[in-house]
Amino acid sequence: MHLAKHYLDTSKSRFRSGSSLALVVALALFGMLASTSIRTPGVEYDEALFVNAAIGGNTDEFVYRRMFGVPFMLMPYIGALKAYIYYPVFYAFGVSPETIRYPVIALSLITVVIIWRIGRLCFGPVTGSIVILLIAADPTFIFMSKLDYGPIALMMLLKSAALLFFFRAITTRAAGNIVAFAVFCVLGIFDKLNFIWFLVAIVPAAILTFRSDLLALYRRNVAQATWSVLFLGACVAFAVMKGIVPLLSGQRFDVIRRLPADRRLYETTMDGTALYYFVTGTVLPFGTFANIVSLVGVFGAMWIVALSVVRYRWRRPIALGTDWRDGLPLFFLTLCTTMSLEIIVTRDATGPHHMMMLYPFHYFLLGSVVMFIARAWSAGKFSRARECALHGAAVVTDASIWAGLRRRSSIEPVLIAATLLLVAAELRVDAWYETKLNGNFHYSSAWSPQIYDLAVYAQQHSGDEVISADWGIHNQVFALVDASTRRKCLDLWPTFQEMNDPAASIDFYRAFFSDKSGVVLVHAEGAAIMPRARDQFLAFAHYYAVPIRLSSTFVDGQGQPVFEAYSFSASP
Repeated sequence: MHLAKHYLDTSKSRFRSGSSLALVVALALFGMLASTSIRTPGVEYDEALFVNAAIGGNTDEFVYRRMFGVPFMLMPYIGALKAYIYYPVFYAFGVSPETIRYPVIALSLITVVIIWRIGRLCFGPVTGSIVILLIAADPTFIFMSKLDYGPIALMMLLKSAALLFFFRAITTRAAGNIVAFAVFCVLGIFDKLNFIWFLVAIVPAAILTFRSDLLALYRRNVAQATWSVLFLGACVAFAVMKGIVPLLSGQRFDVIRRLPADRRLYETTMDGTALYYFVTGTVLPFGTFANIVSLVGVFGAMWIVALSVVRYRWRRPIALGTDWRDGLPLFFLTLCTTMSLEIIVTRDATGPHHMMMLYPFHYFLLGSVVMFIARAWSAGKFSRARECALHGAAVVTDASIWAGLRRRSSIEPVLIAATLLLVAAELRVDAWYETKLNGNFHYSSAWSPQIYDLAVYAQQHSGDEVISADWGIHNQVFALVDASTRRKCLDLWPTFQEMNDPAASIDFYRAFFSDKSGVVLVHAEGAAIMPRARDQFLAFAHYYAVPIRLSSTFVDGQGQPVFEAYSFSASP
């Protein structure tokens, strides 16, 4: 069968059924891997920062701004969208590791479906199925989503939905797709302001690739397109002025020196080793082949773009008819390049969750390159190169296999073999993650499952106050205790961290310790995230003779102390 029929005729029932089967497998695989051992590792700081707003925002903990008394911004750059989504979940089922994590897994399953739709639309059923299987088995996507590290789950869903409606607007010229694209972009910005990276990057990518399509789209839907652009522009301008400009004041740093660090951060994020290190404190001995995928995608797209330019100048265009998908390598290459530059020039973009703004575009790049080459191969654009390649392969291997490949003009066996290799590498890393997360291992203190025991202890011995004197503990405990204990929770680690002279803290002592009883929670020595905060708390207690007592130490499965609870009683 001619290769063009495999990739362009999506009405063929066997390809439709095969693509649907790939989606079912992808959903089952992702759901199984993400849902296993739902309580481990422990609920972390980022996972819990939205909980206060999601249960009504009765305190100002992580409520940066309100509108009509309702939490609107959790931090200067994080909106309350996730809190709104979780409000009915927590109202119906309460707050627990399960109710925190299962919903983001459900959101990520929706993301898988959306990416599958993008794959079918952009790459055809065969290559689209390959892309979705690679993404569903990717440990970076699975475990970053499960733990919502960043957070990134909503960003992934909204970014994928916006991209899907962008491509549908290009292909259908329907006004509803323009409006949907604008709505999802606005929601993405509201969720987290670094979504602007995607929105800014899609502008040059779209103009370079789809100028005529965008013009035709605008002429057909003048009113809807104008209002959508104005609305989106106004939201972006408001977000930049209120959320980004204040963060840039006095910002100076060396961009050139950032390049090696950002390259390394990208590599470790995409191959699954960065998150593993953050969670466990140990080095994953191997990663996936995601960085090879990135290199193949980038250089393949660059080769296609360069070849297209050269052949255009020779008046021998490589374009395959008028199919809009011929421009996808240039589109995704421009999108990734622009977003990478935006990340590099953003001083505080130093974590894996920032690099996830580039996910899963390396797979899309690869899919667009494979799609383009396959169509060009079948159309005879590379006929001489194809014959040379097949002849060379036949010399060193079984000639009958390659002769059949020549007759069918098909590269599907090669794609299937490459896919199996890539998925096997991902499943190998997945298995390592699952073994670590299911076992009784040592975790980084911020991710330790002993946080559950600490929360139970705080709830049973709360007294008048539950004071967190080290970074992150308050968020975790506040989310895991009952409503009455939450009202007693106090996050005082910033005060202890900045405390230089206990003698100057007499008012602080009177406000929180004089004539009070309760428990102070800290990380154990050697596990402290902010060691100065723990040391300053102990110095403060000694200076004011606060009658503290180490009432409990919480150790991990390896016998290493992770948390300490100090009880104190009313003092004169």
